[in-house]
Amino acid sequence: LDSDSLVSDFTKLVGLLEDTHPDPYTSFGGRYFFQNEVLNVKKILRENSHTAKDFTGIYSAFLSNIPDQHTWIRNSETNSNGKVLRMNVEFGVMPEGIYIKSIAKENKKLLGYIVKSINTIPVSDLIDRANKISASEKKYGSYYNLNNMIGKGNLEALFPGIGESIVIGLQSPQGEEINVVLPLINNTDKVEKVNAPATLVIGKDDNLSFGFTNKSNDVMYIRIKSIMAQENY
Repeated sequence: LDSDSLVSDFTKLVGLLEDTHPDPYTSFGGRYFFQNEVLNVKKILRENSHTAKDFTGIYSAFLSNIPDQHTWIRNSETNSNGKVLRMNVEFGVMPEGIYIKSIAKENKKLLGYIVKSINTIPVSDLIDRANKISASEKKYGSYYNLNNMIGKGNLEALFPGIGESIVIGLQSPQGEEINVVLPLINNTDKVEKVNAPATLVIGKDDNLSFGFTNKSNDVMYIRIKSIMAQENY
């Protein structure tokens, strides 16, 4: 791609960022260091030739300096066969890891298994990769981003050159470790999935509700259906 065009596109991106983000500077160390990094990126774009995929990696790395979980650009990239693929799996987040929360019906025996690696890459390393695309200031946010990328067609960004299946390293609730090969599906395909059973069933659909977990009403819960920003509560 033409280097002047890439610099022009990046300049427009920086302008949009400064116009719309409430504070794009602090996480860089201030406005001076922000502008210094902008110049560094433009230098990289001018000094070498880059493909569209290269450019995606360069501006994503720049945006990842802002760890607010909102400032990133999702790119649905094709694999080597020109397909946009995703895993038919949804992960749940634990204090120190992720587990299989939802999966295709034929693999329901894997529900609740802890994910140790994907394509032999440890989850901790995948979090690092995900943070270079969409950074989060909290570990839970990083797990959320990783789950989004796996389920919404960003696999190529995490696993360059990926084929049409993926190997997940899992640990069962009993501690047994296994590797499972799962086929990938087209990003637009709809496949029936089953979910891990909830340990506490709360039926209310209100965004904010409360109640009791037992009949004697001495243990209360507060249920917040969704939180778009941590400052809200």
